[in-house]
Amino acid sequence: MMKFNAKISMLVFVLAASFGCGNDIGKIKINQTSNPVVSNPNTNSPDTGTTQPITGSPAEEYTAGPIIYRSNNGNDFLFSVSDVEGPKAGYYPDEARFGTLAVGAGGTTPLFRCLSNGTNRTHFLSTATNCEGHTNEGSLGNVSTTAKSGLVPLVRWVHLKSSLHIAVVPSEKIDFTGWKQEGTLGYVTEIRIPSVVKTPDDGKKYFGYYAGAMDGVGSGDYISELWTSSNLIFIKSAGNFEAKLADCERRGVKAVITFDYLFLDNDFRLKSDYKEKFKTVEPIIQKYSATIAAFYGLDEPYANSAAHGVSAAETYHAQETMGRFLKSKFPTIPIGVIFTTNEVKTGNRLFPSFDWFGFDCYNAEMECGGQSVSWYFNKLSTMMNEATVKDGKKRYLMAIPQSGHPVSDGSKTGEKNILAQIPGYRQIVRSNSNIKVVMPFLWQTFNDGSANWIGTREIPNVKAQYLMFYQDFMRGTL
Repeated sequence: MMKFNAKISMLVFVLAASFGCGNDIGKIKINQTSNPVVSNPNTNSPDTGTTQPITGSPAEEYTAGPIIYRSNNGNDFLFSVSDVEGPKAGYYPDEARFGTLAVGAGGTTPLFRCLSNGTNRTHFLSTATNCEGHTNEGSLGNVSTTAKSGLVPLVRWVHLKSSLHIAVVPSEKIDFTGWKQEGTLGYVTEIRIPSVVKTPDDGKKYFGYYAGAMDGVGSGDYISELWTSSNLIFIKSAGNFEAKLADCERRGVKAVITFDYLFLDNDFRLKSDYKEKFKTVEPIIQKYSATIAAFYGLDEPYANSAAHGVSAAETYHAQETMGRFLKSKFPTIPIGVIFTTNEVKTGNRLFPSFDWFGFDCYNAEMECGGQSVSWYFNKLSTMMNEATVKDGKKRYLMAIPQSGHPVSDGSKTGEKNILAQIPGYRQIVRSNSNIKVVMPFLWQTFNDGSANWIGTREIPNVKAQYLMFYQDFMRGTL
C-alpha cells in the first residue's frame, strides 16, 4: 500500500464516505433494469457479448461490445474490460459496470481510458483521442453518441478538490456532494448486478473439528471417530470426497467442504477454468446437498495469499468470485472462512457472499497480537454488522478454540494450556448467541510443515472436556 500525504489521506476519507471504500467493500447498489444485456458477475475474463444483438425500438439494433468493470484503490478509479486487471493492481472491485457497443457500430464513438499527467496520476474516461492532453491507454469499446431505446447515459464527474474523476450510470445512488458533473460521455447498456444472496439460516448449531476429514492431515479421514462427538465433519479431498460425504450421510452428521484447489492455483490466484473444473464435482454436491452444512473458502485467505505475493485486492476478488459462483449454484448453502487475528485486526475486508466468519488464536492466555480473544470477537462482529447494514444479510460467527498443541510444548504444558482456554471459550460461546459454529483445532496428530501437532484424540483429559463442550453446546446448557 502506497503512503499518502495529509491531503490524499483526506481524499481517501471523502471517497470512503461517498463510495463506501472503507474497511469493508463499498457496495454501490445498482437497481435491476429491464435491459436485455446481463453480465456474468463470476467471469474472470473479458466479457464481450459481441454475438448478442441489443434491440431498442424496431428501427434500432446494434451489437454489444465489451463489459467494462470499475475498481478503486481509495485514490483512483480504474475502468477495464477485464474484471481481474484492477484487483491484480491492488484495486478493489466496485459493484458497478456497464456495457459498451461494438467497435464500428453506426452512430458510436470510441471510449478511451486515460491517465492524467502530473504528480498524482489518476484514470478517467474520455471520448477524445488525445485524452484531453493526457495519456491515452487505449479504447474500451464504443458508446452511442445519441440517446436510444435500451441505452442509458454514462456521466462523468470530477471531485472539486482532488480532480479525481468517475463515470457512472443513472442507477448508481451516490452522494455527489463536493463533486461537479462534467457531462455525458455517451450512451451505454446498463448491467444488472445480482444482489448478495441471503442464505436462509437453518436454525441449527454445529460443532466439529477443523480438518477432521482432510487429505494429508493425519490419515485424512476420522469420520468414524468423530461422528459420536460432533455433528460437523470438515472435508477436503481431491479424490474421494464423495465417499466421505456418503459416510457422513450414513452416520447422520453434516459436512463442511472445501475445494479451493478447483478455484485457485498454487499461488492462490483465481484459475481461468474454475467453472469447468467445478463441473466435475457439481453432480456430487447436488446428490449430497442435504448433508452439506456449508462450503469453506481459502483458510486464512489474506495471509496465505500474501505469502505468495498476491495482493489483498486480488485475494478479495478471488474469494468473492468463488463465493458468488457457489451461491449461483447452491444459494441455500452458506460459506465460511477463518481469518488470522492479524487479518481481523488490520480490517481486511469481509467477503459479502460469505456467511460464517471466524479467527484462530492459540494461546493459553487467550490473547494474540496484544488483544484478547473477546476483543477479536467484538471487532469481527462490528465488521459483520456493518456489512449487514449495507446489504441486509445476516452473518454468523465461528469459534475456533485450540484443542491440540505443538510437540515442542511438551505433553504436560501443552495439555495444561489447552485446558486453561476451554472455560473461557465456553463463556464466550454462552454469552454470544450469534456464534453458530464451534470448530476446535484439531483432532488428529500431524506435521503441518512447521511443527508436529498432538491432537485431541491423543489427550484424554482434553478429549473429555471437548466432548462435554459439544454436548452442552448442542443442549444450550453451557
